[in-house]
Amino acid sequence: MATADGPVTIFSLPWEHVICRHLFPFLSVKEVFQLRVISTQFRDIVDTFFRTTFTLDLSRVAARVTSEAFVLMSHNNLCLKKLTLINSKDWLSDTVLKPVLLNNPYLLKVDLTNCSNLTNLCVNVLAVNCHALQLLVLRDCHWVSKEALTGLLVNCRELEHVDLTGCWNLDDEVISQLIVYGRKIRYLSVSKIYGLTDTAISVISHNSPSLQHLNIHGCWRVTNDSIRLLGEFCMGLKALQIKDCRGINEISLARLRARGIKMDVPPPPQAQTLSYLHRNIHNLNVQI
Repeated sequence: MATADGPVTIFSLPWEHVICRHLFPFLSVKEVFQLRVISTQFRDIVDTFFRTTFTLDLSRVAARVTSEAFVLMSHNNLCLKKLTLINSKDWLSDTVLKPVLLNNPYLLKVDLTNCSNLTNLCVNVLAVNCHALQLLVLRDCHWVSKEALTGLLVNCRELEHVDLTGCWNLDDEVISQLIVYGRKIRYLSVSKIYGLTDTAISVISHNSPSLQHLNIHGCWRVTNDSIRLLGEFCMGLKALQIKDCRGINEISLARLRARGIKMDVPPPPQAQTLSYLHRNIHNLNVQI
């Protein structure tokens, strides 16, 4: 097909509103880069895509990305809403990431899982610059400090999903502050923060009106006492992960199971039998 101005090609389509918004999102990062080396026009389209995309997800290619490639993808973008850099531990540093965080104050979701070469500087930049943040994942970021997280909590009051799994330096005090400031939090993982005790879980119980999912997997200091409080005060709770919490058993969990809360440990056989008998006795009474 041709027009008076010449043949119609993919370059005839609106770049930003059609190619970048509706075609490139179906390609992998690798495929987008392969297009970039085909011609000058493709290079310009790809650069337009990276400059205008709302989402940058490198989780599937993190091991093959370089800091230079990341700079090329991100340094001109001022509109990112979601940044996912899972396992970017070999090349991602504060120097590379800081400009991206500064250029994108409207970030809503940031996932830095296992980014081991970063420091608290990036958390501080998020705290100062990204007040609309709703999702923050710092899973296995052992470098996160109490001071840096506290600063973020004071400024980022829109958080709904927070994953601090394996952030060993945190304690009851900062997790309690997280809940007091983060009244909108629906998902919270403090798994493998081994110093966590009933003190933090009690604060969570009394100050989490929106909480739906709590993960305390591996927090072996937590006991039945605070789990009872969760059942009493967190009426919106739908899921609880308590695997490897040796201080928690059916004494506190039975009531939560009765409410239909999903858990990552099965009830003991005797509890299943009692539940079965209770249901059938109830059905028998209804029939009579």
